[in-house]
Amino acid sequence: PWPRAPLGSVIGDSANDQHAMAWTLQWVADRLASGALPWGHTDRVGWPDGGTLFPADLLEAVLMAPVSLAWGGVAALGALTLLHHSLAAATTWGWLRARGADRPGAAAGALVVSLAAPLVVSSWNGNPDVTGIAWVCAALWACESERPGVAGLLVGAGALCNPYIAVLGAGAVGLRLIRQPLPLLWA
Repeated sequence: PWPRAPLGSVIGDSANDQHAMAWTLQWVADRLASGALPWGHTDRVGWPDGGTLFPADLLEAVLMAPVSLAWGGVAALGALTLLHHSLAAATTWGWLRARGADRPGAAAGALVVSLAAPLVVSSWNGNPDVTGIAWVCAALWACESERPGVAGLLVGAGALCNPYIAVLGAGAVGLRLIRQPLPLLWA
């Protein structure tokens, strides 16, 4: 069956987007493995003639292609979801430490963000693209470290993964930079 999986099923509510996400991860990996660009026409879904399928999570699908090719799109979806929550915890911890939080406080904050209900529900519903909050936390960490240019690059990288994260990141970084001293903004 396609997409293939070691256990044959996805974690979460399969009536939502899990199978579509696993399919997308597998489709992009198969396209790359065949030497084709990771977008284009497919006859595997009802798609209009002349239409081009362009995956919303293209960067992450490309990064997860080795997992998809080795173990299937379902395994890649699980790995991507775990990666998102782990990176959310790590970048939140760094951001809070840069803000002056002690280790226990930063650890508690990292758990709160990485296991926040909206992120867990998004993962359960098969939307790991929405759980890429790590890009926002990393950008805020860069702001706290007085590197607004790096923060902008991180927001841009988040945009390559998902536009929702880019909007959230731009808003959060913009609000944070408004509070920065003016010389830093012009340095």
